[in-house]
Amino acid sequence: MSHPFVDEDIIRFVRGEMTGAELIAFENELDSNQTLTDEVKEVQLAISVIDRRGEKLLKQRFKKLETRNSIKKWIYILLATVSVLILGLVIKKQFTKVKPAEPRAIYADNFQKYRPPVTIRNNSNPSSGLSSAIEAYNSGNYEEAFRHFDLACNEVNQEACFYAVLSAIYRGDSEYQNAKNAIVNNSPYSAIIIWNEGLYHLNNNNVDQAIVLLRQLVELGTYKKDEALKILNELQLLEK
Repeated sequence: MSHPFVDEDIIRFVRGEMTGAELIAFENELDSNQTLTDEVKEVQLAISVIDRRGEKLLKQRFKKLETRNSIKKWIYILLATVSVLILGLVIKKQFTKVKPAEPRAIYADNFQKYRPPVTIRNNSNPSSGLSSAIEAYNSGNYEEAFRHFDLACNEVNQEACFYAVLSAIYRGDSEYQNAKNAIVNNSPYSAIIIWNEGLYHLNNNNVDQAIVLLRQLVELGTYKKDEALKILNELQLLEK
């Protein structure tokens, strides 16, 4: 997992030199980014070792050194040691290969069940079929939910078509084309379906099909565009 901070930022944070909005942004990233956390620990350890070793050396040498030039010499040695450790950290970062996430891991990180039917649920007199569909959807019985929503799906009841598609996707199959085709063009449901279809294909390791759908979502730009771009970047890393 990458992060937007450079090594100098990490060193300034560890030494307590970071303030204000920059400090808040760094701490927020630190809470959720394991890579940044690991790098901070490495710098803390390096500086701690240098400080302890440097203090010990300086105390020993101060007793023996009598001239100002000799004192400067040991200070320069200490600074050189710090520079070498920082350089080592930079080299490690450059040459450490980032392990890309697997498609199913990407799916797991991004999947969220779409909220239960709102319009249908608020209907004062829903049919028994829709009542059963809502109950099944809420309880995770997507096969039963799909059966009822699919029966209710038509050009008028677009929400039933939409939830028929989601129920089929959530139960792990692709038998939703009839319900999907019943959704009118430019429907606000279209982008949501594309997002869930993309995740469905990731969960089934159909990376090429997932990429096609996620690119469609980015082009639409109306629903989860940033999330789709992030996943596309991860998938491109996976292909390298």
